[in-house]
Amino acid sequence: MSSLNPEVLLLKSTGLTERFNAAMNHLTLESLTALIQSKIGPVSEIGKLYRSGALALAAAAVELFVEKRQTAAEVLGLNAFKDLLRLDVLMDAIHQDGERPALHAYFDVLPRYQKSGVVNDDAREFHEFVTEYLRGLLEELIQDLKFNHADSGVHKLAKVGEVIAEGPGFEVKTSKGYSNYIEYTEGNQAIMIIHDVRENHFLLVERYNPIEGVYTLEFPRAGSSAGPVAESNLAVAMRDLTGLSIRPMEKIGGPLKPDSHIIKGACDVYYGNFTLEENHTPTDKSVRSLKRITKDGLYQAAYDGRIGCALTLSAISMYQAFDSVRKKRVANSQRVRGGKGGKGDAEVEVEADDEVVEE
Repeated sequence: MSSLNPEVLLLKSTGLTERFNAAMNHLTLESLTALIQSKIGPVSEIGKLYRSGALALAAAAVELFVEKRQTAAEVLGLNAFKDLLRLDVLMDAIHQDGERPALHAYFDVLPRYQKSGVVNDDAREFHEFVTEYLRGLLEELIQDLKFNHADSGVHKLAKVGEVIAEGPGFEVKTSKGYSNYIEYTEGNQAIMIIHDVRENHFLLVERYNPIEGVYTLEFPRAGSSAGPVAESNLAVAMRDLTGLSIRPMEKIGGPLKPDSHIIKGACDVYYGNFTLEENHTPTDKSVRSLKRITKDGLYQAAYDGRIGCALTLSAISMYQAFDSVRKKRVANSQRVRGGKGGKGDAEVEVEADDEVVEE
């Protein structure tokens, strides 16, 4: 296989065939198979048997091509692939190594071969038709690389703000300077700080992150926090992610913006005092476990890198600001109630240890 990376090889490739050869040398087996098979016509065009044969032969040839390019001293290309379509080459390959499922699948399609194990005239005629059909498709794939100046759709630039992709609760849109951004379509999201004041514990979830394939420690999050569905969204998310029933929560801050350069959306921060029950389990399958962490434990976990969620870290800072303001308000109200020379009730702050209690 060529030691050149795909980008360098494509830059050095000037002709259409050379570009196609570069793609053939760096696409995975699955991608190269899908590329060729996607050009094969429907049953109404070539018939059921011939279509099955074309699909099977394409997969078999790609299987052999990928094996060969791994040990080749030079860059393989279209001609090498076409050689692998020859019947004698396929027969030699299946006799040399029986562990080639795609190759076996093709020979099973050949007329009468499965019963007799012999390639007769009918099988040869069938193979010749399928081979010529695939050769034609390969030429079409090369022509697909041609820059068609007559097709204005190829050169059409997306307008600013045009949606180019969608997902659950968000859209990917274009912006100035050929860059894209993500926009939340259902309003701000919500992140929930669940605090057991009695034990001074905060409840976090260990939730699966499909992008990185790992579990991340974070505060529970909900969908849209705006409009008439906000309360129900919070209730559903809290029930699914923690097993707790909804209770009054106070919006203490926001909007938090994860990355305002690429995300047009924000997250509101909600806080609630809870007496955490002993037995409550999440129903969402993405949650592996629940973690009860003290306030000092939150800081330690953030410092140790166990909390990497930017929204959770921002929410911790938001809570710290909220808690500081709340304490000042409590102290001021106590001074007002105490009057001149009076003594209000002293507020006692209990230092919490940094232990982590797992649900």
